[in-house]
Amino acid sequence: MRYDLHHVSIPVRPDQLEAGREFYARALGLEEIPAPNEFAPGRVVWFRLGQRELHLFKETKANLPLSERHLALEVDDLVA
Repeated sequence: MRYDLHHVSIPVRPDQLEAGREFYARALGLEEIPAPNEFAPGRVVWFRLGQRELHLFKETKANLPLSERHLALEVDDLVA
């Protein structure tokens, strides 16, 4: 079975989204890409990371263990 990392999603406090954008775009040189329309404007910032993506999203509980942070894997055959 083949699997690849699809994206990593990192929560930031609502007041830190712009600082996160600055860091990943300017300091690391990542390319910002448009997020799908189903996400509320101003809630997420997405970046291309080679063939993968890095997603920043606003979350009030960003630094707590119950955060929605995650990584996503892409697989050829989910059943297998």
